[in-house]
Amino acid sequence: MNDRGQTALAAAVFRRAEPIVRALLEAGADPTAGPKSAMEVAEFFELDDMATLLRGDSASPEPQA
Repeated sequence: MNDRGQTALAAAVFRRAEPIVRALLEAGADPTAGPKSAMEVAEFFELDDMATLLRGDSASPEPQA
C-alpha cells in the first residue's frame, strides 16, 4: 500500500488489467484492504466486470464497453 492508501490490486482494477487482477488475487491480495480498496474502486467507477472478479463469482465477467 502506498502513502495514499492505494494498493496494487486497486490500481490494477482501475486500469481494468484483468490478468494482473487475477494474479494478485491468486497471490492472496485482499480486495477490501486499504481506505481506497479495490472493491471500492470497482464500485465507484461502476466496473462491474472487475467487481465480479474481485468477489470471485464463478461466471466469467462480461467486458464493459
